[in-house]
Amino acid sequence: MTRLHGKANSQSSLVDLCRSVIVINLERYPPDALGILDEDEWDNIVHVRYETTKPQKGKGGLDGKGRVNPAIGEKFMFELETTIPLLTQSKIVDELVWKDIVEFKFRTGGVSRPRWLLYPWPVLQQVVKDYEKTLARVTQMDVLDGDTRELCIRTIQGVCELPMDVPLLNSSGIGRTVTKFIKACSVGTRCLHVFCEPMTSSNAKDTPCARLEGTVQAWKQMAASGGVQIKDLVESPSIDTCSFSMSKTRTCMSWRDLLEALDSYDMVRKSSQGARMRERRQMLDKVRPKVVKVRQASSRQEAIISRQGLSTKPCPAKRRIQKLRMEASISSMRRGGPTNPVATTAFPGSTASSATRVGFGAAVASATGQRGRPSSNNMHQGSKKGSLLHVKGVRQMLIPDSKKGGTSLHRPSK
Repeated sequence: MTRLHGKANSQSSLVDLCRSVIVINLERYPPDALGILDEDEWDNIVHVRYETTKPQKGKGGLDGKGRVNPAIGEKFMFELETTIPLLTQSKIVDELVWKDIVEFKFRTGGVSRPRWLLYPWPVLQQVVKDYEKTLARVTQMDVLDGDTRELCIRTIQGVCELPMDVPLLNSSGIGRTVTKFIKACSVGTRCLHVFCEPMTSSNAKDTPCARLEGTVQAWKQMAASGGVQIKDLVESPSIDTCSFSMSKTRTCMSWRDLLEALDSYDMVRKSSQGARMRERRQMLDKVRPKVVKVRQASSRQEAIISRQGLSTKPCPAKRRIQKLRMEASISSMRRGGPTNPVATTAFPGSTASSATRVGFGAAVASATGQRGRPSSNNMHQGSKKGSLLHVKGVRQMLIPDSKKGGTSLHRPSK
């Protein structure tokens, strides 16, 4: 009984066991150690690695199924393919590893992922053909179910985001298919009229058919700017004319090539952004107002700055607030009940609530001392002369005089 990827497997061959060990510790091996593998065995290892690192369930992520990280790291793949160039020709590795690395490093829709570097050139051609076939098939339908409608909406969104140039538009024929689909939707007697309804309640003009019309007009303006004569051309400054060159896209024949193109594009973007920021700072230094001459402040300004010459009498509102506070303190003292006379005598400004809470420290602080010889009834035998502190409810303390030492503590007589 052996275990393969954490599960019991009693029928595993030696090849499967060796492959599982390589898959688990793949990125720990030096690239030279994998030189003994041929292309087929490398494809099998990558496929097993991809399946074992795949999440059991989920949505979104790099592949739409919840994957968070690529199956193999970018650094290891670059070192391996640089050491063994023969492994760069694997299409399985390109689809399972390099595609996720591109999506992990450059998210779709971000500023570092432009439209014309959305797919490699062969993948872009296949995507355009798939969209064209889907729209042509839906155009001929009389009844649409829920799944077909959702598929058509996703296709329309994909068509609106496609990078396009004149050669790709002519070779794919998607322009004619989209135009036929728009005409079929505008008839109103067929099931395709549902695509003329607004997608959101906030904007009545935001319909799938309206988005396709804007995309077709952008394609026409792009073709007209390239020298093609268009009959029903509607020029609008708000339409994106796809004014970018796809020459770089045509050189990307794989996801690995697309990653290199994105790296170079991001480097140029960051450098140009830094140049723009430096130019803006230099412009601010030129345009920003500077202090040329300092004038001496007037007497009124000096009085305002030094707070001199201003009235020091409190305003009527402040006097009213002080009066209210005084009345509130007096009323709180009256509502507080009987107070401690000793504490009240010692602290005339204390309130009733603070005077009633008398502890040992407060009693000592509020005690009164009597100079002279204490009576024999209140002292033990052998007591010395001194000052007697009458502490309410506690022991009496005899404080010695400065000339004679000695202390005596005794309880008050009952």
